[in-house]
Amino acid sequence: MDNFLKRVAQTAIEAYQKNEVITVDYLTDSATASLTGLVNFVSNNDYFYLTRHGEVTRIDFEDVQNIDFLHQQWWQVQLQNN
Repeated sequence: MDNFLKRVAQTAIEAYQKNEVITVDYLTDSATASLTGLVNFVSNNDYFYLTRHGEVTRIDFEDVQNIDFLHQQWWQVQLQNN
């Protein structure tokens, strides 16, 4: 699970840089970024949440490298109720 969260965090960083949104699928342990879709990523100075199908995962920033720029931006979160 730790490796999965690290991959998700890296995908989130790359998505932010490209103004994309991130989609996380816990069933397949995959994280993808695209220009369309529901925003399901929210961040603040201490941690960020990834939401999918009503599930919420907390990832502490101290576990993620190169995330300083994320501190400058809040994301609106929209739960996917699929």
